Amino acid sequence: MDLAAARWLAPRALRWLGGFARGRVLHAFDRSVNLVDSRGSVLSIVDPEIGPGPFSLVLAQPFDFRGRVAEDSPVEVDAGVLTLGPLAFGWSGAEAWDPVPPWRSVTPERTPGLVEAIEEEMLVSPVKPAIAFEHPPDPADQEALRAYAVSLAGLGPGLTPSGDDVLVGLAHAFFVRFEAEAAAGFAGIIAETAARTTTLSAAWLRAAAVGEAGNLCHLLVAAAAAGDETGLRDAVRRILATGHTSGADALAGFTTGLKVPWPI
Repeated sequence: MDLAAARWLAPRALRWLGGFARGRVLHAFDRSVNLVDSRGSVLSIVDPEIGPGPFSLVLAQPFDFRGRVAEDSPVEVDAGVLTLGPLAFGWSGAEAWDPVPPWRSVTPERTPGLVEAIEEEMLVSPVKPAIAFEHPPDPADQEALRAYAVSLAGLGPGLTPSGDDVLVGLAHAFFVRFEAEAAAGFAGIIAETAARTTTLSAAWLRAAAVGEAGNLCHLLVAAAAAGDETGLRDAVRRILATGHTSGADALAGFTTGLKVPWPI
């Protein structure tokens, strides 16, 4: 059995592997596989073209899962090797990947340009958010914030329903607008309230609650902070191409969270 090596490993992925007791295949795609363990935690094994995420093991070389993984493929972890049916993955030489981008490097002076670039790209994109939603309340009003999360949790289509994607984007906006401790408090209320959604959505919401995001969000933040409009717009277009409407829904939640005139 050949061993496929990992290039990057997120902290959540390392904890998943280190605390493994029992797991199964949650979803299998051409270039990625999602696994879930007995605690409901998710591990994503992904091709390098997809790139790192909050609970990802990113492979060092391109990898095609087609026809090689099924829902009933056995999952085992032993001696630094994860076996998935006939496949084996090792992570001993993987680099640790920090899933939290420097959100606050997007200063208030940079925020209007970030919102404008996102909205302009969304306007011309063929991919549109799948749902309409109300503006979020002041996050300091915990009762109203919980009610808002309830209204969107699990709403709409997709493996990660559109309402959940909106909430993930909103949680990320908190980390741009507020200091990390306050942002984590607000985003944690959303994640806790919306946890009744799908397993994969719940994993994204838990990650967003502590400021974690996928690699494309890191690229967006870096470009926005540097005033790199070309890089920013490229990152937005790549996010819009994520999933069926997941990227568009998350960006809609993100821009809304950046624009609402809450007390700062």
